[in-house]
Amino acid sequence: MSLSKIENNLKKLITNFDKENFIYDFLLAFDQPKSSINRLKKGDYNKSKKEDEIIWSKKIYFKKIRKEDDVHYVIDDLSKNKNAEKFKVRFLIVTDFNTFLAKDLKNHDTLDIDINKIYLNANFFMPLTGLEKAENISENLADVKAAYKMGKLFDILIKDNPKLNDNERSKHHLNLFFSKILFCFFSEDSEIFEERLFTKSIISYTQENGDDLDTFFQNLFEVLNLEKRSDIPVYLTKFPYVNGGLFEEKINIPKFSKESRKLLIEIGDLDWSLINPDILGSMMQAVVSQDKRDEFGIHYTSVENILKIIKPLFLDELYSNLEEAHDNKKKLNLILLKIYNTRIFDPACGSGNFLVISFKELCKIELEIFKKLQTIDSNQWLIMKSGISLNQFYGIEIDDYAHESAKLSLWIAQHQINLYFKDVLGETKATLPLTTSGNIYCENSNEIDWDKICPKDKKKITYLIGNPPYLGSTWQTKKQRFEIEKIFKGKKNYKNLDYISCWFIKGSKYIKDSNSKLAFVSTNSITQGEQVISLWPNILDLDIEIEFAYKSFHWKNNAKAKAGVTCVIICLSNKADNKKRIFEKSTFRFVKNINPYLIDLDNNTIVNRTHDPLFDKPKMIYGNKPTDNGNFILSYEEKEKILTKFPEAKQYVKKYIGAQEFIKGIERWCLWIEDKDLENIKKFDLINERIKKVKEFRLTSRSKSTNKAAERAHKFIGIQHPPSSALIIPCVSSGERNYIPVGFVDSSYVINNNAHALYNPEIFIFSFVSSKMHMSWVSVVSGRMRSDFNYSSSFCYNPFPIPKIDIQTKKNLEKIAFDIIDIREKFPDLTIAQLYNNKTMPNLLKSAHKNIDNVIDKCYRNDEFKSDDDRVKFLFEMYENNKRNLI
Repeated sequence: MSLSKIENNLKKLITNFDKENFIYDFLLAFDQPKSSINRLKKGDYNKSKKEDEIIWSKKIYFKKIRKEDDVHYVIDDLSKNKNAEKFKVRFLIVTDFNTFLAKDLKNHDTLDIDINKIYLNANFFMPLTGLEKAENISENLADVKAAYKMGKLFDILIKDNPKLNDNERSKHHLNLFFSKILFCFFSEDSEIFEERLFTKSIISYTQENGDDLDTFFQNLFEVLNLEKRSDIPVYLTKFPYVNGGLFEEKINIPKFSKESRKLLIEIGDLDWSLINPDILGSMMQAVVSQDKRDEFGIHYTSVENILKIIKPLFLDELYSNLEEAHDNKKKLNLILLKIYNTRIFDPACGSGNFLVISFKELCKIELEIFKKLQTIDSNQWLIMKSGISLNQFYGIEIDDYAHESAKLSLWIAQHQINLYFKDVLGETKATLPLTTSGNIYCENSNEIDWDKICPKDKKKITYLIGNPPYLGSTWQTKKQRFEIEKIFKGKKNYKNLDYISCWFIKGSKYIKDSNSKLAFVSTNSITQGEQVISLWPNILDLDIEIEFAYKSFHWKNNAKAKAGVTCVIICLSNKADNKKRIFEKSTFRFVKNINPYLIDLDNNTIVNRTHDPLFDKPKMIYGNKPTDNGNFILSYEEKEKILTKFPEAKQYVKKYIGAQEFIKGIERWCLWIEDKDLENIKKFDLINERIKKVKEFRLTSRSKSTNKAAERAHKFIGIQHPPSSALIIPCVSSGERNYIPVGFVDSSYVINNNAHALYNPEIFIFSFVSSKMHMSWVSVVSGRMRSDFNYSSSFCYNPFPIPKIDIQTKKNLEKIAFDIIDIREKFPDLTIAQLYNNKTMPNLLKSAHKNIDNVIDKCYRNDEFKSDDDRVKFLFEMYENNKRNLI
């Protein structure tokens, strides 16, 4: 069901209001099955037995209350009610039939409105129809509608003008055309043009078939760029002079049809004054990028996430200054001067939402200062106009349309701020003619000198902000890899770096020896594993330090079905003797120094890749690699088929285990044949067929070494160790687990290359790698696959500090290791995944692991560790001391 249809249904619901059947009519408005609603009415589907309460599993928890009760208190109680979690309710809804309050338990959004306005907020409940909504846009459907209709217009124009997408020049013209008409739609609804002037002119002065619309636009755009006018058509005289460069460039106008003209007029019927400029650019970019477009899934960065960057970067300080100034006129003017000497620079600005939000937030502070100054001296400050200029905002964007959208969004934001100033202070700067809309350049950020975009100025402070593209090495284009190579020329080990590393290096060089700062959103991969070694020494060598950081959190851009990524926010500045801040969830703490792993350490110790184990530990190696196209690997049925026909072949069949098999309890087998067995296996045709297929597969490889391995097609290509007693450690383990699950296998198993192995180890090592101490280390130094730990011997195991322990301690550790194994065996129906899931882990196993933790902690020091951070600091000090001793 379409959004407009749902809105109409909700309008009818309000018009024909029925308190008794309200929730049922509400659900029917979202096209919920009538049969299900009838069963809900009868009570079959209602999980609540309380009066005035309805719980529909996986859907809603609804409660109607009296006017005397407060909906806000009631919904808080429902949020804590176990039934909400038990029945996996998506929406809580409480109403007294005046106020309508709802909460989305998945996205944690809330809706607090007059009940008569529910049709304006239909998008909030779109998950009821199976469509996930874009977060934080539910309160303003104008954005969604505008993007949707503009997208339809784009499609029709492309269909009617096939050559519009032929080359970069024609694409650029089309992008500019959409920017121009978007400005016109906004202007006629927000006091820039006469009300509905643009839409009424299309209706009144163009033919219904659309044949002359291209001429109309050509003439209109020329007039909007003319300050001194003569001999212009009378019907265009009411349009003002715009300037600002928006209508300066002459473009090819697409041909229109009856259908596209009609849609253009429908777009004009929307209320464009409600458009949010901070998300407008991203929405309109989706218009011209069909692969990104979705009616309910427009992609932009939320205001909340942008504020995570700009609040600690500069807003908090300005508000603190404002509070300290109180009503001191001199201090207030100094804050204004500080704001006017601030520059915001986004070197990957996209459609400009970081710049727009920064502009709006600075204007809010300016307005607060103006209010105070008016109170102090109403005569001097009777008339006030904003001194914040769009020229204080700089951006680089490689995409042409996004770059045009960023300029347009800043213009619109400025006008909206002007109107707000007018409402509050009675005066405002004139919006027209437009001034230059910021310094937004369409360039490749990695190929242009940032000093040319935003020249350094000692009198001003520049804040670099943004969300540059991440792109791990696997996903980079040849050109992007070349950019990284150029920027890291002369540096070591840069080939596996994420693309965003270019922005961190260029940004660090830009702010060096200045009072400017940088704060970017990044995937947390640049603070983990190998990337720390490759990136951070190059930054730290510039005398740059981390001033504040948000530890890993889930960053979700507002798009339907778009998986979020695990991100960090990192602020860099020149070294200074001031306290640093580490943010985690909704709190922060002051620290002396922030290490590149984003931990509280007094030094910037970086854990180097170590090929051999430190601290007197047994060697860890990868499992065996088959490279066989699946021919050595056997399912239960395949194994039985071979052994039924050839029982004597049993000696060549082993259990096959790696991370997945170990953690999920999957049973598989494999063929394990050694050179001495070649003559004997000739009689087993089923086995020989598989060996033949392995040979054929290896010969087709592009790798010469794999081709060479076809000569020994009976064997795994990479044999690290023959089957033997071993401790198995998965290469990948869920980041949601409190411990890395490890286990013992005997010689009947072949460990594959998705796991690590310690062959014939002393038992006590099990306790160390199963401990919280080890997990604390791994959570900091390991690489990640999404949120999962990518366990590697060179970072997670080899450099992991282990203290020297005596024989008795070893025996104690062996005993508690066997305790863990014994407890696991008490739960034969649970897999390792289930045993180590934080929600399903048996209490008996939890207690055993706590016992391991207590014993292991005491191996390191007698004083109790207060937290995992405390453990990590201790381990890093051990590692650093060991490194010094080796030098």
